[in-house]
Amino acid sequence: MGKVHGSLARAGKVREQTPKVVKQDKKKKPRGRAHKRMQYNRRFVTAVVGFGMKKSPNSSTKFLTTDEGRSKVRNSLTPVVAQLALQKILPFPCNEQYTVAILMPQASRLKSPKSFVRSMPIQYCRDAKIFAAIADFAILALSLWKRSRSALKSF
Repeated sequence: MGKVHGSLARAGKVREQTPKVVKQDKKKKPRGRAHKRMQYNRRFVTAVVGFGMKKSPNSSTKFLTTDEGRSKVRNSLTPVVAQLALQKILPFPCNEQYTVAILMPQASRLKSPKSFVRSMPIQYCRDAKIFAAIADFAILALSLWKRSRSALKSF
């Protein structure tokens, strides 16, 4: 027996005469904003996790392990190791020339913010400080001028 629908239930009709409501087999797919949010999470948020690891509440340890893994790879990847790996991949009697690009994992910039500051040229830092001082002086002069104008109007 199915569910009794609105007007039929209010009219007190017999249950056998009411249409049966089919139970949903599948969960409804999200629409609109929910669908866009799900796509965003699938494309970007879970992609950040990477390396086949699931999201965990303590993500800082996860990033430390990836940095350790990268540093191990960087240390172990010597020219001899790269040459041996290429010899396994390429056919032994090379009749053609091949161009090979080896992608080395970079050290994390988040690990040491000092390296990021050091990479910025000193001239830009000095220029930024000068620009900030000029902007502060202009704001101070403008506020004093405005205050003096309002003081003159009050007399």
